[in-house]
Amino acid sequence: MEGLSRSGCHAVSIAERRHSFSFEEYADVAERSPVRVEHWEGAILDMSGGSPRHSAICSNVSRIHGAQLRGAPCRVFDANMRVTSGAAPRETKLKF
Repeated sequence: MEGLSRSGCHAVSIAERRHSFSFEEYADVAERSPVRVEHWEGAILDMSGGSPRHSAICSNVSRIHGAQLRGAPCRVFDANMRVTSGAAPRETKLKF
């Protein structure tokens, strides 16, 4: 549709882009979105898809971890599991 992003949101003005979305607003958009989105510093961003090679690597890692954890109280989940984490560190400079 014209004027829509992949996530189904309408194109917005610069002032509207500066709006800081709450987690509740993000959750509402994510629930309705046909594509995966993430909430980063108040913005709602479309997430890119992975390559076939990346997908194969992830599948192999999940299979291996699942086999190693068999009988343990832990479970392995794939990337489709929605999670909430604490605030990410804002420092991005590499320190050597």
